[in-house]
Amino acid sequence: TWCGPCKLELSRVNKVVKSNPKFASRIVAISVGEDSVLVKEFSKAEGYQFRVATDLAGHSTEPYKVEGTPTIVFVDERGAISWQTMGISPS
Repeated sequence: TWCGPCKLELSRVNKVVKSNPKFASRIVAISVGEDSVLVKEFSKAEGYQFRVATDLAGHSTEPYKVEGTPTIVFVDERGAISWQTMGISPS
């Protein structure tokens, strides 16, 4: 809700989902450290067409070694990281 680069990346993800709705079920955005009601209201206002979860304690960052925002992680069907980036993606 507060991170400008995150908002940019989430709008890019949303654009992909709008043109390819089949991807919506494969995407979960996680807001770390924010109130779930605030995040839900923000997500609805932005019209995100994918799931948005909250992690108040930040436990979801540990397995993926998240050090900054935004971080995008692709996880394969086995649960292994197949690609990861931090910051604004050039594409």
